[in-house]
Amino acid sequence: MPRKKFSCNWQGAAERLEAIIECLADRQVRATVDCAAAARAVEYCRKRAAGAPEDLDAEAEINDIVYRHGQSLDWVFRGDPGVMICNLAEGTTSRRPPRLHIA
Repeated sequence: MPRKKFSCNWQGAAERLEAIIECLADRQVRATVDCAAAARAVEYCRKRAAGAPEDLDAEAEINDIVYRHGQSLDWVFRGDPGVMICNLAEGTTSRRPPRLHIA
């Protein structure tokens, strides 16, 4: 069965992946970041942005990196933070309403 096509901003995906990897590596959050795999993932996104063909193995590696570090595929590939925001809110244990202070 053919895969369903979706719209992806590959240059944006490269930038978001870089930001995620940098943040996790700098703050040493969760497991150690596999820098070689991360670099391959970012490079693949840049190649796709430049018109390179689909590589299912490379995309599976990106999916693995994103999943392993608890990030959102919708955020990485589509720039849509909705799923990520809802997942974080779902895991919140506080019953106290948040307070937003805008100066």
